[in-house]
Amino acid sequence: TSNFNRQFLFRKEHTGHSKALTARETLLKMNPDLPINAHHCAVQEKTVDFFRQFQLVVLALDNF
Repeated sequence: TSNFNRQFLFRKEHTGHSKALTARETLLKMNPDLPINAHHCAVQEKTVDFFRQFQLVVLALDNF
């Protein structure tokens, strides 16, 4: 919650929710035609091939 003042996708009511899923929900409210796949997972468990399937990857890491 300490950095909500620098965020445009997240609000206090999103505290405790998945950042990936919340970001998708918020972006779809802005543009429902966006093709967004949200993945809530441990990024260190994914291989390079996992990330290559996407045109754009946005990470919302709390820690690594």
